[in-house]
Amino acid sequence: MLQECIDVFKNQLQQPNGETLILDQYVPKDGTYYLITRKAEHTFELDDPLEICYNKKNKEIIGVMDERYEFIKFLDYNSKLLEMNKPIDPKKQIHSNNYLSFFVKKDALKDGKITKDIIEGYYKILEDPTLKYKKGNARKIFDKTVELIGELDREILLEIKEWVLNFDLSELEYADKKDYLKLFFILEDKNATKQLYEKEGKRYLLPNIFNSNDFNVEVDGEIWGLPNDNLNMNGKKPFLGHLSRNEKVPCLISQEEALLRSQFFDYLMGLASIGKCNVYIDFEENKITGYRSGEFPDIIKNGCFLRIQKGKEVEIHKVEQVVNFNRNLKEPFVYKKYFGLKKDEEPNIKYEYTIDKIEEKIHFIFFDGKLSYNYFTKFKDINVKDFILKQSILEARDRLFLYLYTNQQVSMIGLMKPVMLRLIKHTFLQSLIDTRKKEKLQEQINLYWALLNYWEIKEVNNMTSVRESVRQKINDKSDDKQDWKFEENEECYYAAGQAIGYLISKSKAKSIPASQVNTFLNVKTGRQLAEKISRLYKKYNYRIESGLRGNQRFQRAFSKVQQALVNCDTVDIVWLLSGFADSNLFYEKVEDENGEGGKENDE
Repeated sequence: MLQECIDVFKNQLQQPNGETLILDQYVPKDGTYYLITRKAEHTFELDDPLEICYNKKNKEIIGVMDERYEFIKFLDYNSKLLEMNKPIDPKKQIHSNNYLSFFVKKDALKDGKITKDIIEGYYKILEDPTLKYKKGNARKIFDKTVELIGELDREILLEIKEWVLNFDLSELEYADKKDYLKLFFILEDKNATKQLYEKEGKRYLLPNIFNSNDFNVEVDGEIWGLPNDNLNMNGKKPFLGHLSRNEKVPCLISQEEALLRSQFFDYLMGLASIGKCNVYIDFEENKITGYRSGEFPDIIKNGCFLRIQKGKEVEIHKVEQVVNFNRNLKEPFVYKKYFGLKKDEEPNIKYEYTIDKIEEKIHFIFFDGKLSYNYFTKFKDINVKDFILKQSILEARDRLFLYLYTNQQVSMIGLMKPVMLRLIKHTFLQSLIDTRKKEKLQEQINLYWALLNYWEIKEVNNMTSVRESVRQKINDKSDDKQDWKFEENEECYYAAGQAIGYLISKSKAKSIPASQVNTFLNVKTGRQLAEKISRLYKKYNYRIESGLRGNQRFQRAFSKVQQALVNCDTVDIVWLLSGFADSNLFYEKVEDENGEGGKENDE
C-alpha cells in the first residue's frame, strides 16, 4: 500500500506547481536564522536575524510573515541532513550538509563544543568529499554524482570557511533557547543562490539516498540500492536479509525511486511538523491531504489512511484502508436533552449531520476532552490522572478511531456500552462530592441514549413518558391503599433513583461518602436494590417530617417503589441514575384542589 501512496504523491509532483508541493508543507526547525550575503568584493554582510519556531498551542509558525521566510525555507530544505547517522561532520556537531550553510545547536555553541578543529574538519570533508566516500560502492555513487552536477566552487568554499573560522559566533544575537543557530551564505543574485543550493544539496543527497551503499549494485549503468525509509539492515539485523539467495538484500530500488521516496517522507514530515498527523490518500482523486485530530475529509471512495508522527524521522504508526468514507452522516445524529424539564416541556433536540460532531461529543462529554489527541499515545505518556478515565480511553480508542476516521464497519455497541456505563457510574460518584458534576452526569446519560439510538437505529429511550408517568403516580392524592403500580420497569428504576436522590438530600453533610452509595451501582437484582434503599431510608427518615406535602408524597411512593423492585430480576443502572440525575419530583410544587400551590418541603 505504501507504493500506491508514493504513486499518488508522484502524480501530484507532476501537476502544475507540483514542484512546490514539498516546500509548501516544509517547516524549518526552531531556531535563529541568519542570511549572510557575499558581496562582489568578496566580503560578507550579515542581515538581521529571523526567529522561526512552531507554536504548538496556537498551531502557528512564528516568523512566517517575514518576507525572508520562504527564501530561508528553501535554503534550509536543501541544506538539511537526511539523518544524524549520515553527517558531513564526523563529530556530529555541525548539522548542515554543504559549505553554503552552517547549522549548530545553541547549547553546543554555548558549551564550547564547536571548536576550531571541528569546523576545520567539517570544511575539509566538504572541500575533498573523497575523504568521506573513499572506495567501493560509496566512491562509485559519488563519482556518478559529480558527473551529473559538476565540481564544487572551491573559491567560495574557502572564503566561507575563512569567515566562519575568524568570526566569533558567540557575538551573534539569538534567543537563548535549546534550538538551532543556522547561517546561510548567499549571493546577491537570489535565483543564482537557489540554483547553487540545489546543486550542493544534491551533492550530499544522492550519495546518501540509500540505506547503506554497501548493498548497492549497478545494473546497466544505473545504481540500485536498499531503501532508506522504514527499513534498516546492518550487521546487527542479519535476519532482514534473504540468506538463501545470491542477493541477500530484501529489495532494491533505483536512485530515481529512492529520491522520490525521500521526497515523499519529507512531505510527510512537513505535515507532522504542524500537527497534521492524520493523512488521507485518495487513490481515485490522486490527492494527499493531512488533517489534525478532529478534522476529516469530505469524501473518499477508495484510499488509505496513514497515522504519522514526528520523531528523529517521520514515523508511520498506522495504515488503514479507507472505502466509501463520507464525513456527512447517512442518518442525522439526534441528541436529546432530557433532564431538568418542567411538566409538559419537551426535550431539547439537536441534530448533527457530520461524523466530527459525534466525535466532538464523545471526546468532551465522556472523555473530558482527552480522547482525540490520545488515540495513539503510549500508555505511559497519556497525561490523565483519573485511572477510570485513562482505562476507558485505552479500551475504546482503537475501535472508536476505526469507526470515526476510516468508516470501517465495526460493531460499537458491544464495546462502548460497558465503557459508557463505567464512565457514567464514575461521574455519579464524583457528583456526590462535587455537585457541579451532576450536570456532566446528565450529559453523559443523554449521549448514552443518543448513541444507542444511532447505532441500533431504533428508539431505546422514552424518558419523557416515564418521567410524566412517575410524576402522576407520586402526585396521586387518592387513598394510599388504592392499588396503583409501575407499568414498566423503567418507571420503577427511575422512581428508585428519585428516591435515592431525595434521601441523600436529607443529609447534613457537605458531601456524601462514595462508599455509602457505591453499593447501589453493583446490585444485580431489584430485591438487592430495595434492601440498599431501605438502609438509606432508615438512616435519614428522622428528617422526613410527615406534615410537609413533599414528604407525604415520598412516603406514599416509597412503599410502591420497594414493592415493585422486589419483582425485578435485573436492574438497569442507567435508568436508576437517570432518576437520581433528574430534577427531584418530590420537591416539585403541585397545585391543590383550589388551583393554588401546596406547601412543600422547607429544604
